[in-house]
Amino acid sequence: MSVSPSLDDAVAAPTLLSVIRRIGWRGFFDAVVPVALFVVLNVTSGIVAAMLAATSWAIAIGVWRMVHDRRTGVLVWLGLAYVLARGVAGMLTQSKVVFFGPGVAQTGLIGLVFLVSVFVRRPAVGYIAPIVYPFQDYVRRHPAYRRAFSHLTLIWAAYLLAKFALDVWLLKSLSASMFVVVRSIISWPLLLGLFVFSLRYPRRVFRREPDLVPYVEAAERPRPVPVA
Repeated sequence: MSVSPSLDDAVAAPTLLSVIRRIGWRGFFDAVVPVALFVVLNVTSGIVAAMLAATSWAIAIGVWRMVHDRRTGVLVWLGLAYVLARGVAGMLTQSKVVFFGPGVAQTGLIGLVFLVSVFVRRPAVGYIAPIVYPFQDYVRRHPAYRRAFSHLTLIWAAYLLAKFALDVWLLKSLSASMFVVVRSIISWPLLLGLFVFSLRYPRRVFRREPDLVPYVEAAERPRPVPVA
């Protein structure tokens, strides 16, 4: 396929460091703080207090982002309603399965959606990727783009389905606190490694296409570092 791209607007290829800088402390507040709150309060005050703290934290973070980012769409409200309903149900039943089960099921459902998206030739990761890195239109129209992100979508689907199976086993076998800790210890390094691989893999595929090599080189060329 022949393309005649303009490389003037080529965006710098993302790296793990650049993504971390963009996210800032958000990942810490989203991932680490809820785990710490739940484990500490579950040990010291019981599972109801732990569920209340984790739910309150998630809702507070969601509301703060609504105010700060001015996002008030339907999905935002549905997300808050889901967090609240799950928390209330978990506290009323005092059941770790009721509290964590919906999130575990959601992981499996997303994995299935990713898998199906490849078979219908609409790889889900290819539609999500521009959030992290805005590929130029001529790159997204290239057959190599679908090929690369079909492979990545399959890999992510395998990870999500494997995580779903592991979470089900852990939820049945461990206490609530140990479930949270062990799941985090296992999933966070795998998630980080898969994310780094996903940042690099598309460019490896693009380099095999002569008409995309100039784009890859433009995206990877060194940029001057701004001085504060």
